[in-house]
Amino acid sequence: MPVSDIINIINDLKCFVLIAFRIAGLVMIAPFFSHNAIPRNVKVALTIAVAVVVFPTVNRIGVRVPDNMGGYFAVAVTEMAVGAIIGFGVLLVFSAVQLGGFIADQQIGLAIAQVFNPDSGEESSLLADLLYMVAVVIFILVGGHRLLLKVLAVSYDTVPLARADFAHGVADKLSIGMVSQMFVSAVKISAPAVIALMLATIVMAIVARTVPEMNIFNIGFALRLGLGLVIVALSLPALGWILQTMFARMTGDLETLVHAMKPVS
Repeated sequence: MPVSDIINIINDLKCFVLIAFRIAGLVMIAPFFSHNAIPRNVKVALTIAVAVVVFPTVNRIGVRVPDNMGGYFAVAVTEMAVGAIIGFGVLLVFSAVQLGGFIADQQIGLAIAQVFNPDSGEESSLLADLLYMVAVVIFILVGGHRLLLKVLAVSYDTVPLARADFAHGVADKLSIGMVSQMFVSAVKISAPAVIALMLATIVMAIVARTVPEMNIFNIGFALRLGLGLVIVALSLPALGWILQTMFARMTGDLETLVHAMKPVS
């Protein structure tokens, strides 16, 4: 075999590993793919399988891969960071859902009832877990996992291998754009329960003021709990619409995020 062919094979192998590192970064961070219920060997197999599919579509002409171990390791870490940033953009959407559920729990009175979340490895509130699982189901039903893999595949055209640039707008897009939008979405998700319980609290205060003989606050907790759960159940259809809107906006946000990592020259 000619020496030039051997060199090309080695370079292709180096590029394949870098492609796999970017995919691994996404699999480690993005919801659904990073769930702790998925065994690590399955995640590794998924990373390699996606890398095999994506590899022929990646333009490797002009890619400069360092020959020394230190430089190659630095490039590999950079590629993993690109995938992790894309996955973090998706994670913010699901964090908005969990935050909305936590806010609703605080108003209903379920915040003291904590359950273990196997995904995060920490305790979380009941509604936060419920809404998170609903969001995962809707995410899969609308093809969000395929959309995420598509964004990742297209990112190799926008951000070539070993040429990612994090100094021009990535932090601004995450902190100012997507993080702020996360809080807005959380308020929208929790708004029905928060508004209904606020009105219920006002009504109970008026009743307690006008009819002092009725100790309304003895039944206040049970009333807020029951009313809160009913409002959450009635608002689930609206939640589905909100989540679909969030996932649709997420596509544009991820594309903007990828373009923010595009090399200047």
